[in-house]
Amino acid sequence: MREKGVSEVLDNILIVAMISITISIILIYGFPLIDSHQKVIRERNVISQLVYLSEQLSKVSTDVFPVATTKIALSGGSLSISGGVHVDITVRNSTGIVLQLSDDLGAIEYSSSDFSMAIENGGVFGDTIISSPKMYIQDGNLSIALFKIVGSGSAAGGLGGGVVNLILKFNSTESYTFNESGNITIEIRTRYAKSWKQFLTKFGTVEDEQNEVEVIIPFNRLTLNKYVVDVRMI
Repeated sequence: MREKGVSEVLDNILIVAMISITISIILIYGFPLIDSHQKVIRERNVISQLVYLSEQLSKVSTDVFPVATTKIALSGGSLSISGGVHVDITVRNSTGIVLQLSDDLGAIEYSSSDFSMAIENGGVFGDTIISSPKMYIQDGNLSIALFKIVGSGSAAGGLGGGVVNLILKFNSTESYTFNESGNITIEIRTRYAKSWKQFLTKFGTVEDEQNEVEVIIPFNRLTLNKYVVDVRMI
């Protein structure tokens, strides 16, 4: 009886020890892994929403849909509409400078403790280029679309989430066409300069310094369209 009692006590101690070890392993390895997966899921969710929002922005800017409403789940982060990217453009041909533009294009930016990304000039930028702006070149024919966001506001969501509505409304369009060969210099100041450089390298040699990138692109023909969209947060 005495030996049986000791055996039961040892069994209970072993069971408690195994449970304690299992819980410790879960705390050390399991929770960080779960948390990492949750961060990845949140980031992918934000990416898909911002890419969709940039597509809606493109449709509204060209007056395909004069007004569009989009919901964004905040997923524990914050969303803001503010000045985020400034662009200076100079177009030259054989006669000299034929166009100069300088403007703050604005941005729609998502930020959290883990990551941040923004819609700038119709593209989506984070640590890398996520969705490209509307800028193409083929056989020397260069087409550039500038998207200016007019508006302000911010909203934050707690750990439970939160949803914000964005209303996009067509404002105006300006168009410039240059049929004579020349070059265009584009200077961009943004916190996502690294990602912009990644995008612009396929158009020409890019110089970058901290939060600024510059590229010079030669062309045979240039079409430059500037679209202005009003964005309101409710």
